[in-house]
Amino acid sequence: MRNHSTRMSMPMASCTNKRIDIMGVIIHFIALRITCSETQ
Repeated sequence: MRNHSTRMSMPMASCTNKRIDIMGVIIHFIALRITCSETQ
């Protein structure tokens, strides 16, 4: 329950920042897979 309450009080900027970080990781992962498949 404590984690949920802290998440609710978190500012909107940090939430969007986390979302951008996740998107960046996904894009990086896709790029890595594309380059790996090209070399093989």
